[in-house]
Amino acid sequence: MMEKSEEEAQVQKPETIPDTKINKSKERKKHAFYITLLLIILLVYLSTFMIKFNSVYYSEYLAFYPTVAERHKISMEDYKDAVPLWNPFSMCGEPFFAAGGTQLYYLITLFSLILPSNVAAVKMASVLSVFFAGVSMYALVYYLLKRHRVAFLSAFLFMFNGWTISRFKVSHLTTLSPLPLLPLVILFTIKATRSKDWIKYAIITGILFGLQIHVGPDLKITLWAAPLWGITLLFTCIGKRFGNRLIKASLIAMIVISVMVGVSAVKVFPTKAYIDMSSRSNVAFERTLAGRVDGIGDAFSKMIEPIYEDMPQVWHFKGGYNIGIFGFLLMLLAVWKKPKNKNVLLFSSMVIFSLFIVTGSFVWYLIWKYVPAYSSFRYLHRTFVLFIFPASVLAGIGLMVLLDTLKKRGWSSTKQNILFIGIMLLIILNLQVFNRSPYREGLWVDLDEVIEDNHILQNISKRPGIFRMHVLETTGIDWTTENQMVPLKLKQLYSPGGMWLTEYMNEYLAIAQRQPAKFWGILNVRYITSQQKVNITGLEYQDEFERCYKCWPDEERIQKVWGPYLYENKQFLNNAYIADKAILIIGEKEAAKQSMYGIMLDEDFDPSRVIMVLGRPKVSDYNPDFLKRFNAVLLAQGSVGQNNDVAILRQYVEDGGKLLPNIVEGENSITNEDIKEILIYDGYNNRAVSDEDVTIHSFDKKEVNLIGEDRGKFLVMSERYAMFPGWEAKAGNKDFEILRTNGVVSSIYLDGDYQSVVFEYKPPSFYLGLITTLITVLLIMAYLIYRKMRKKDEETH
Repeated sequence: MMEKSEEEAQVQKPETIPDTKINKSKERKKHAFYITLLLIILLVYLSTFMIKFNSVYYSEYLAFYPTVAERHKISMEDYKDAVPLWNPFSMCGEPFFAAGGTQLYYLITLFSLILPSNVAAVKMASVLSVFFAGVSMYALVYYLLKRHRVAFLSAFLFMFNGWTISRFKVSHLTTLSPLPLLPLVILFTIKATRSKDWIKYAIITGILFGLQIHVGPDLKITLWAAPLWGITLLFTCIGKRFGNRLIKASLIAMIVISVMVGVSAVKVFPTKAYIDMSSRSNVAFERTLAGRVDGIGDAFSKMIEPIYEDMPQVWHFKGGYNIGIFGFLLMLLAVWKKPKNKNVLLFSSMVIFSLFIVTGSFVWYLIWKYVPAYSSFRYLHRTFVLFIFPASVLAGIGLMVLLDTLKKRGWSSTKQNILFIGIMLLIILNLQVFNRSPYREGLWVDLDEVIEDNHILQNISKRPGIFRMHVLETTGIDWTTENQMVPLKLKQLYSPGGMWLTEYMNEYLAIAQRQPAKFWGILNVRYITSQQKVNITGLEYQDEFERCYKCWPDEERIQKVWGPYLYENKQFLNNAYIADKAILIIGEKEAAKQSMYGIMLDEDFDPSRVIMVLGRPKVSDYNPDFLKRFNAVLLAQGSVGQNNDVAILRQYVEDGGKLLPNIVEGENSITNEDIKEILIYDGYNNRAVSDEDVTIHSFDKKEVNLIGEDRGKFLVMSERYAMFPGWEAKAGNKDFEILRTNGVVSSIYLDGDYQSVVFEYKPPSFYLGLITTLITVLLIMAYLIYRKMRKKDEETH
């Protein structure tokens, strides 16, 4: 019999599509259907929010994040610097990349570059973060249960519960952004424990953790993803061959933690350094308890279903962080019917752990007290994700139990589908209709129009020179003005945000209230706005401006932003100037600062003629040649200790220096006459450096051109460089010590005739973190290449 040709064989044996491919195609279509449905429901629910694309109702965070994006955009567009480390607009300069609210590389960065406004960028990033949270929860639950409808219900609950909507309501982007990564962290952890390819999944988990820190640098999600991850890993050890399971779990944990630290080091290291020196270094325990659950009734209202006056109301503005009564009933069904199921046990354990935290129990106290990072956490109402996450999964399991039970009783697929639709409609009514509104109360306003209508800020922004301004009514953390100032490139004394240096805000600016013109002038503050006419020495009235009719007229605390009264500070000092006369204060830091501020408050102290330098604790920290740079040296408590201290001071006096008290001559106290003697005008006068001679290369780098005839004088900058490790001052190869001057600004001693000096911010913590992250990425890439080559080699043989 003749063999058939290849073409005939192909005709008689047509190719068939394997069943597995058909099944996978159907699965993908079902996934696409449910995920698309989630997106449609979300967009319908937030239609008003999206239609008003460039408009914003007043919210602290919705005002804050567009400003963060604007700073980043200015850095990229004006200076071609995509990684600004310093923020020159707030608090007379402060770290930018290290700040807890700074997201440089995530959705908001992309959208701020392609959308018409930063408000639109924040809105889009917020909406997509909620959507991605639903998608990731869908992926987790489907992996665990292999049920589309069940995964859809859990995803819906995770997106639309009271806690998630409360974060959306205030546009808390650093909480919403890392939220989608939480289910994925648990998903890949479970995969790592179940798979032979556990190293790969452990690496992926570590990367997800690291990304979570980058997009949520305030750690409000990551701090609580960590214990949930730990609980998941511990549960994998339960069962036969406990020892082997424990070893594998330990190895997974080592890889995950190593990768997480490595991937996030570039962000974590500088942020940790900033936190340690800021107001957030340690938060009082009582402050952390704000918003905690207090009793069974409060637990029901906050976690399950809000109880409020005149309930029920459509889109009420009260409420808790609830999963909803129907979601809760499904949770109970899962625990009741499947108490020994591993998934039920795992996520029930997470719920129990969450109760110990949200109630502020001894467990929370021990964590706050002894686990690093948690001591900086505030407000327990931010921990409700601990409950919402496992509750959403348990509710999905409850739905599965219900459908399986009814199926065993003979319910057809049609009846099950109708029941599922009915349950979803009840949950939609519960969480989307008779629940917390996703919007804040207040007037919607276009922020661009607000800025355009703010006549006083527009006027100030067009004035030449380098200067700062101040809104007189602002005396602390300021959430209300910077969103209009930064787009106009105006700099101010205060800023929004949860971190600041107490020595600056709680000390210097508090003391400044006694002699505002002088102390603000030291900080380069030239213009002051006020809601009322004021009579403050040193402030000269300029003009009254038309009110801003679009500046949220119903929000009283925002009205200060448009003045209408403008004053000029006649004691304003240039951004850079040369000082002839300097006084050094040596002693223990607190005592030295007290002496410094005491002299600065003296009516004879004129910062335009003399500067005060806060020195080191001991005289022995100096040599006579260094002390000769100063016209006077003031000794505060603890300054004299070693035997050679007196010899150093004697040499200083013999060289013509003024010593207070003059212990060389047996004096042990300082009189008012002594102070006045060193402050009186004796021919010294500071020389202002023209603003045209100050070149701003980037947020992190500023160059000051000099005339080359300033040997033996001090270059003073109205910047807080001296307060932050990492700021360097150089002239060619010459490095200068940056001295803390006049309270909080900076100066260097010019020991030669230099043509220019460059100030640049290079925090060691950032570069150490950057190197660590790069090494981690290279190691991961090396592993992936090795894995691919090994797999290819195995296929060849």
